[in-house]
Amino acid sequence: MATICSLCNKKISIFKMRLKFKDGVVGQSCLSELNLCNFWAFEPGAKEYAESHTIADLKELQTSGKDFTNIQDQYIDDETKKELQKKQEKKQERQEKIEVLKEFKDDGATKFSSYYFDLKKNQILSSGSLTTSWRVIDFSEVLSYQVNRNGHLEQKHHGIARAVTGGILAGGVGAIVGATTGGKNTDYIDHLGLVINLSDGTNFEVKFLKTKTKTNSFTVKTAEGELRSLISIVQSGMNKAQEKAEQEQTKANTIKIESNADPAEEIRKFKKLADEGIISNEEFEAKKKQLLNLQ
Repeated sequence: MATICSLCNKKISIFKMRLKFKDGVVGQSCLSELNLCNFWAFEPGAKEYAESHTIADLKELQTSGKDFTNIQDQYIDDETKKELQKKQEKKQERQEKIEVLKEFKDDGATKFSSYYFDLKKNQILSSGSLTTSWRVIDFSEVLSYQVNRNGHLEQKHHGIARAVTGGILAGGVGAIVGATTGGKNTDYIDHLGLVINLSDGTNFEVKFLKTKTKTNSFTVKTAEGELRSLISIVQSGMNKAQEKAEQEQTKANTIKIESNADPAEEIRKFKKLADEGIISNEEFEAKKKQLLNLQ
């Protein structure tokens, strides 16, 4: 005989979860709506709640606009509470990451590896990996960048191999990188990336090649093109950050000068403007009170 859900009066499939209450059974669909279970398991404390409550109690919870998460703490121990808190924090972090990633994508940010470079926000998003967490980096934190290029020569007849490494350090406003990939006197490129150094002493690398590849191959040419594009973006971001810093400094200096001005002299200036009808008497009086610290 088929089991009927006491909450929605629908048949519960044999493949679906169900939870027995004091006077009835509720199926997976209704349990999910009330957060008593997820797709594959009951929520902690769900069985304990069901054992001590009736279908009427569950309906009352449903009509109150609440769900099991609002009362879950009453049916779980402290250790379980800590585990749930950790899961909730991870879930919230994932949600925040999704929202930030969407903002970067909506801005048309350029992606290289697991990094998004957004010149509208003038920020970099490191979307993280299995071993690293996600992070938003402002271009004002970027001190310099360095091409990381490793390659080697191979003389097939003699079986001799020689390692060749190259790197170019750049950074600061107006920095020019002439040869973005270092020396090219190699038969193979073993590694190609751009290391970006930050003001907190850390750095990260955007990698374009990680395996032995022929120097004259299409793969290397494509990687070098992407590297040049990234250098251009990073330099633009650094320039914008520097310009912003200079503007803020100019503004701060202006405010400082104004704050050091003689109040009496400033009042005379505004009185003259009022006499000439450029500002109203009300505006003059308001400015006068401000300069005399009366408001």
